[in-house]
Amino acid sequence: MAGHWRGIGRAWVRGWRCLSSLVAVCMALVTAGPARAHQIDTSYLTVIARPDTLKLVLVIDESILLRGFQFDRNNDGTLWREEMLSGVPEVFEYAASHMTLQADGQALPLERVSGNVQPDNDGNMYISVLWRAAMRQPAVDLGIGTSFADRLGPDHRVLVKILRQDQPMVQAVLNADTALQLFRIGEPSAGVLDQIERWFR
Repeated sequence: MAGHWRGIGRAWVRGWRCLSSLVAVCMALVTAGPARAHQIDTSYLTVIARPDTLKLVLVIDESILLRGFQFDRNNDGTLWREEMLSGVPEVFEYAASHMTLQADGQALPLERVSGNVQPDNDGNMYISVLWRAAMRQPAVDLGIGTSFADRLGPDHRVLVKILRQDQPMVQAVLNADTALQLFRIGEPSAGVLDQIERWFR
């Protein structure tokens, strides 16, 4: 029995280390280099696309959270780590209900994985939330939509970065209310290409 629990403990530690590494990579993409310095009134959505799974990390900074959420319990104009941690579930719920995720036109449900609070190299504090979305088959087109204007304001932007193995990074800036932005993340199968050709004959 003790060996069983030790095995579970080791698996949990490996999973936590993988999650921490994933969030660290996403934070590095947000803050690395002058061209990628943190932008005012901008949240960051990183999508790691694999043939059968999508992992999505949304990063929102303290100033945006202060404006859009009631996390400042003592009304001192600053969000402390404990206040931000208590707000992670609300960020999960709000963001998931105000984002659209589709693979080849089919809606994908988001599975909540984990959320955390951490600083960047400049001392800015962020909430990062991670979801997973399973796909039955590799997607050709990925659709992402946002409707954050009600809380975050009409000028808010979402910088989307899509990472694929051995492929160039794809990125785009979405407005606070973007019905759907399509990203090509795969290639149509031969059967689909044949069908498209028949349409134009």
